[in-house]
Amino acid sequence: MDSRTTVRLHKYQDRPFGLRWRVGNRSGEVTSGTHDEREALRRAWRLEDDLAKGYRPDAPAAPALTWKEYRQRYEDEYLADMSLNYRKNWRSAKAKFEEVVRPRYVAEIDAATISRFRGELRKTLSPGTADTYARVILSGINWGASVGMHDAVRMPRRRGGSPSTPEMRNRSITLEEFERMVSLALQRPARGAEVARFLWGLWHSGLRISELYRLTWSPSGDICVVEGDLPLIAFRKQKNKKVDYLPGPPEFWQLVYQPGYPRSGPVFSVPGWKGSRMLCSSLAALVRKYGKQAGVVVHTETGRTASPHDIRATFLSRLSETTNEAILAKVARHANPITTRKHYIRHDATSLAKTLGWEAGANQVQPGRDDGRKPCK
Repeated sequence: MDSRTTVRLHKYQDRPFGLRWRVGNRSGEVTSGTHDEREALRRAWRLEDDLAKGYRPDAPAAPALTWKEYRQRYEDEYLADMSLNYRKNWRSAKAKFEEVVRPRYVAEIDAATISRFRGELRKTLSPGTADTYARVILSGINWGASVGMHDAVRMPRRRGGSPSTPEMRNRSITLEEFERMVSLALQRPARGAEVARFLWGLWHSGLRISELYRLTWSPSGDICVVEGDLPLIAFRKQKNKKVDYLPGPPEFWQLVYQPGYPRSGPVFSVPGWKGSRMLCSSLAALVRKYGKQAGVVVHTETGRTASPHDIRATFLSRLSETTNEAILAKVARHANPITTRKHYIRHDATSLAKTLGWEAGANQVQPGRDDGRKPCK
């Protein structure tokens, strides 16, 4: 340590110990913030180490980094290399964050800010969506910590159950309810058959609506059909930079190869009113509309009606009754099987009873049989 770097304690009668420091010809004093002499000594040693490393208490403070400047750096230096969906999620979360919090400086954002942001969102959005937006903003803030711009911010702990607990899950859709939604699609004055085919594609594939929408016959597509002895769906440009292949159930491929539809371009194309292809967001809104009109309530407490994601969740829930968790995670294309178990495996009492060998309507236990055992009290 530099011999010219010194820190001495100075005792005051009515205020905390002072730390008088000297580095060469520069000197000054800062407060220790404590009346305890031992603690003041420890803080003096830490200050002496910082002085030896170049820290100067009397140096002018750097100008505070504004939220607008930080946001621009984050988008230019980090987001530019991320996927389109990642950038879309950031834009949505950023808009909500600026609307609710109205940040001016990055230094003002801490765990309490994130907690308040999440709490305000939960008043109008689902708990899962609110948590997702909070995590996206937190990830953006902590990028600055990773490059030494400021301290990291932790995700505040939330009391109560997780949005993915069984009490908060939407229930599965029955086949009869889904057919009611399809019948509403067929009543459309134009392109009803194409919309119904798209709905059945969701029902039989378990794909996300954006994935089914992007499925194409072109080999250069991000999500495309690979023909061979066994038809496959190829997923390219993923987070892990790998190509995944999914076989899909036979019912789905019967839809894909249904006569009368072209073998080029998008597999499930629904023309819009002006002849161009209907947007994915418009199709999602249409599915939600049919779910509401058909009265398919998937959560009684909140009154939520069926959405495209509920159709996917229903497919995975059906599949979970006949396959193991590892295969289900591959079909769902989850990197972590815990995600599959947490959100999509929904064994109710009836399905578990069938697995254990019970038959519907058949009481296999004969009550009152004298087998020497005493009844429970």
